[in-house]
Amino acid sequence: MILECMLNGAGRLIVFFLFVTLAHSAIAADVVEQRCREFIAHLVPVHQISSGTQVSFTGRFAALPRPLEDELTRLFPDLSFRIAEMSFVHWAPEPVRLLLVIDRSSSTVNTFFWDVWFSPEPFTFGTQFSQQNAPSEEVTKERIGALARLIAFQMGWSVGEVTVEEGVVCAPLITAMERSGE
Repeated sequence: MILECMLNGAGRLIVFFLFVTLAHSAIAADVVEQRCREFIAHLVPVHQISSGTQVSFTGRFAALPRPLEDELTRLFPDLSFRIAEMSFVHWAPEPVRLLLVIDRSSSTVNTFFWDVWFSPEPFTFGTQFSQQNAPSEEVTKERIGALARLIAFQMGWSVGEVTVEEGVVCAPLITAMERSGE
């Protein structure tokens, strides 16, 4: 009521559009989350059959750091990324994370990537990013660096200096033990 009294006609219109924009963003996020949940529901039994390891979804997604999310959006405008918090049964349930790569226009999961130590990357993960034609070597370094930071965040690791050696972009992942000098 107080806000309404303070706003003129143009102000009301701006508030209305802001509300509609926020509502649309929330609905889009709900669609992406639902699609991710559907993908995970299909992946879990397939993973158990192919690997013999039982995994389950905790129902939670890890929030990406805002600077990393902004960088990924700038470098990969057609994709979004979610990290699903999973668990697997070893001796007891243990955590594992699953990176999901999502097409922004269709909200479908294009590919995925388990924690590095848990399972090898699927073929689709490598092809998803090899098809991203970069206009320059510098943009390629930026993209590889951002993906390395995403994987490092997923693993609780860090990334060394991104370099180009004989035409190959290298982004070394540094484990927590290597970081602490153990």
